[in-house]
Amino acid sequence: MFYQGYLIDPGANNTYQNRLDATTVTKQRVSFTSDGKITQWTFAYGGSYKNKLYLGGSIGFVGLSYRYSSALNEKFLTRMPM
Repeated sequence: MFYQGYLIDPGANNTYQNRLDATTVTKQRVSFTSDGKITQWTFAYGGSYKNKLYLGGSIGFVGLSYRYSSALNEKFLTRMPM
């Protein structure tokens, strides 16, 4: 990926040299969005028998939804060495 993108070049002894150096000026912009929700449903029922026996029960369901997306844009402001 880096070789096809011309970011590295093979050098002597099959080593790689970076085409970008510390003086290369870039403008970077990152944007992201995220949203989500949590939902909950609960059903319950209770009762008594002759005010001596009390019974009850419940069941609950929880739902989770989350979405995240990001984008990175990069622009070289100085000319890269060839």
